Amino acid sequence: MLSGHTGSGVCTENPATGYLRTARGSHDGQESILRRHIKPAALRVGVGKIGWHTFRHSYSSLLRRVDADIKIQHELSSIPPSKAR
Repeated sequence: MLSGHTGSGVCTENPATGYLRTARGSHDGQESILRRHIKPAALRVGVGKIGWHTFRHSYSSLLRRVDADIKIQHELSSIPPSKAR
């Protein structure tokens, strides 16, 4: 459960979808999660400016560190065409 965000109520995970659900029962979108939860948490712990691309680079670094096969790295880090912006 996530608490301490700038909105009202508490967000919980919807077990059926894995998405965050607000106190009103609606789902938070990606940009809302980034703005309301991730960026404030990053600032509190001194990480500074952070975004989705930061996670992409971190994930790629972790895959290289564990010597994942290059084909697997590419497959896991690719953005499906339907999700690309």
